[in-house]
Amino acid sequence: MERILIVEDSINLSNAIKLYLEKSGYEVVQATDGAEGLIRARKGDIDLMILDIMIPSLNGWEILEERSSFQEIPIIVLSAKGEVADRLKGYDLGADDYLPKPFSIKELVGKIRAILRRTRLSDGQRTDERSDGLCINEPSRSIAIHGNALDLTPREYDLLLLISTHPNRVYSREDLLERVWGDRDVTDYRTVDTHIKQIRTKLGVNRQWIKTIWGVGYKFDSTG
Repeated sequence: MERILIVEDSINLSNAIKLYLEKSGYEVVQATDGAEGLIRARKGDIDLMILDIMIPSLNGWEILEERSSFQEIPIIVLSAKGEVADRLKGYDLGADDYLPKPFSIKELVGKIRAILRRTRLSDGQRTDERSDGLCINEPSRSIAIHGNALDLTPREYDLLLLISTHPNRVYSREDLLERVWGDRDVTDYRTVDTHIKQIRTKLGVNRQWIKTIWGVGYKFDSTG
């Protein structure tokens, strides 16, 4: 049974999410402040975290900044701060999804299922070593170039995995939102661009492998 950690100081909301998740077949662990949530995440037995931003002790931004100190687990941010700048900040800090409050718990569970499904699909897959030096290790959800591991967030990994395993296929932003984020919310186009920019930075001298197809989207081409 997959275990979900809810870090939320509103007991009523946390309990409502917990009830819905348990009915959906998940095990749920709760924390009411950031310090407690960080301690719980560091135990290493969590499959996904639901993280509120405005929580006491350590806020959600601070938890995201500390994510290198606990296992690489997907994180869905919940926040009353729903402006585009806040959502982009969440993604920049490594959040896998961002739901502004108020939100539908049914939608939240749908996003959880989509993220965990992608994680499960990667389990047991072989390491793919390619002629361009890119090495994809799906069991460990890691990507390296000539043995040098890229420091990717879970969402960056999913995005690079998708486009690099389908070289020269052009993906529109809508396609990427649906396949990687689980929706086609047009207001999130800048989120795709931000993640592509971050991946290019981490690719370093190989940043040109991700091509921009103006007016359409992106494709991966490591041949030139």
